[in-house]
Amino acid sequence: MSQPDTQQLSDGEVYYIISNGIRLTGMPAWRFEDKPEAIWDLVSLIRRLPKLSPDELQRLQKAREAGGELSEQAPESEKKETAEPAKEGETKPKHTHVHKH
Repeated sequence: MSQPDTQQLSDGEVYYIISNGIRLTGMPAWRFEDKPEAIWDLVSLIRRLPKLSPDELQRLQKAREAGGELSEQAPESEKKETAEPAKEGETKPKHTHVHKH
């Protein structure tokens, strides 16, 4: 996922692949299992993979082995960002990446 072939795909292409799978490759379609927001979160994670520190990679590996949610293993800076509630009348953007179609 961190290799150049994957990273040079557009966000929309990565989303489509995760949603619809790739026939005859073993890559299943996840659109029936996950909400679109969860798939976009995965696209964001894939974008961050090449930049993760060894400590962050280790936390992801532990979360995968434990079968836990990745958000439980997020760095403290990300936990604070997502834990802060929106102020009244204010909405937070759901995604920080640019959609390319």
